[in-house]
Amino acid sequence: MTNVACRYMQDADRDAVCLLLQQNDLPADGVTSGQATFLVLEEKEQIIGCGALIPMGRFGVIRSIAVHKDRQTKGYGRLLLDRLQSIAALHNVDELFLLTVNASAFFKKMGFVHSGQLETPLEIQQSELWENPCCSGAESMKKTISRQAHYFPKETLQLQDDLPGVKLWAVSLQKTMMTYFTVEANSSFAEHSHESEQITMVLSGELFFSMEEGTHRVGAGEVIAIGANIPHAVYTRDKPATAVDAWSPVMDKYR
Repeated sequence: MTNVACRYMQDADRDAVCLLLQQNDLPADGVTSGQATFLVLEEKEQIIGCGALIPMGRFGVIRSIAVHKDRQTKGYGRLLLDRLQSIAALHNVDELFLLTVNASAFFKKMGFVHSGQLETPLEIQQSELWENPCCSGAESMKKTISRQAHYFPKETLQLQDDLPGVKLWAVSLQKTMMTYFTVEANSSFAEHSHESEQITMVLSGELFFSMEEGTHRVGAGEVIAIGANIPHAVYTRDKPATAVDAWSPVMDKYR
């Protein structure tokens, strides 16, 4: 699999993904709906696999897992499902659900079990996929992921916009969180405070923390620890910076 890249789907991939789903007798309606987060597998600029997650609060729906017929039985389906489970964890999903017509044996190997009507949440039963006529004979399956460790490969950690000049991704459990920030030069966080304790390690560049007792310059490889409800402002000067933060309890604004 060294020549295969797993990444988020781009607009230019949509036609190829729709064709791949049709070739695997799967509905392609979800590709353009905007509700699902799609991943693709790419080999030599060719889309050879795809899969999607629809987060629904603490539940998530896995759909549209397909691998090119010339690449099946090589572990690509497992790779896609592993990555989708990582993304589900980023969305704080506890349980995954899916429908399958002829792949129940594969999903059982991946830890899914049969889910009867009483075990399937009503909001999922009423979702577009469950009500699709082409899925009327499919088996419903589920998997609890809240009690397992989660691995987050680089391609699943997508930077999101925060403040002007600032991007981040966040990984959280029930009681702790870690965030990764990229901060452009001459950017700032206005003075603020929060219930969460914060430990920041600068990876590159430098961050300046302005507090009641003065300003602390934190350079690469250095750490600052800030207790709960302590007012502070943060800024960069002429250098960009990258940093990781540990939070406890979880900062809801970064979920």
